[in-house]
Amino acid sequence: MTLTRSIISASLILCGIASAGVPVKRPAQAYKHLDGLMTSQRTVIPDSVLNPLADWRLTGVSELEGGYLVTLSHRKNSSEQMVLRPSSGTGFKVQRVEFADDWRKLVVHLNCNGTAATIRFDEQLPVPAAPARAVVEQPAGRPRGAKAPTSPVSPVSAPAR
Repeated sequence: MTLTRSIISASLILCGIASAGVPVKRPAQAYKHLDGLMTSQRTVIPDSVLNPLADWRLTGVSELEGGYLVTLSHRKNSSEQMVLRPSSGTGFKVQRVEFADDWRKLVVHLNCNGTAATIRFDEQLPVPAAPARAVVEQPAGRPRGAKAPTSPVSPVSAPAR
């Protein structure tokens, strides 16, 4: 009985496989409704479009009467600089400046033709050294810290009696 059952089930499976048709390839339009992140081509947006100041670094900020004067220098060509004044027509507008305890952590928020951008001081730049103290030349002949000579005082003698 078991043998006949296995033969019958095997013949039914083989008949089902034999009668199945060849798969038909569906046209690409059939999958159009599935267009999404996984099926569409990814467009890569360069950083210069996302942040127009990606190649620039902050080199100075000064507060003026009408806003802030911001100085930027190019990262690759340090001789190229851009100065953003409150009334300049460069397309950049200073939104706000976030001051911190350390001047190197200062952040400037800008608006460039509707695109928000932030810019900071470059941490890899060398920090300017404090100016050296002026050395005052001492006149020759007198050691440093010595008092200037005073004129000799002659003793006053008391009148004789």
